[in-house]
Amino acid sequence: NIACGPIVFPSEKWINYDRENMQVYFSELKRFISFVGMPEHQAKLAKYLQDGGKINFRIKDIRSGFKEEHGDGTVDAIYLGQMIEHLNPIYEAPALIAECKRMLRHRGVLKITTPDLDLLIDAYKNGEMGKFVNEQPAFYKDADPSAQLAMLMYGACGQHSTWDNYEGHMFLYTRASMTALLSKAGFSPPFTF
Repeated sequence: NIACGPIVFPSEKWINYDRENMQVYFSELKRFISFVGMPEHQAKLAKYLQDGGKINFRIKDIRSGFKEEHGDGTVDAIYLGQMIEHLNPIYEAPALIAECKRMLRHRGVLKITTPDLDLLIDAYKNGEMGKFVNEQPAFYKDADPSAQLAMLMYGACGQHSTWDNYEGHMFLYTRASMTALLSKAGFSPPFTF
């Protein structure tokens, strides 16, 4: 689970990597008494930790590769959840995808979730930006459709995202651009989208 942030898999079988130390977050989750109003993934993780579950979490700058941690063809599955859009599409993303290809066993699985540029543009053109309201911060619902599209495309609306601390997207993929990225790294189509 590469560049997981707080989306940590509640299992000892997964290795969760992120550049930020999540130990304080894990400690906080252990103290929750009620899970009401908590996102499902967070409640599941909190319950798992409270029941004594262990997390294999490692602090790592993923841009340095994984040669020390994982040999060629030694990994069964890799998950890149809502993170590839934060990497430089010319230098960082291709290097990471090539590293995933190197690590995966034959018939290993690479699962990537990322905003779909085609889907967002279609929603904007069809006046359907409201369909994303439940997945976005509260300020999204009151924004006009062009602002909603920009918020989803750039993803830099968090309170800590500033000129000095940009936390947004560098690139949004389409099926065609994702296919090209995967193919260049040696993955073989067809890909499931």
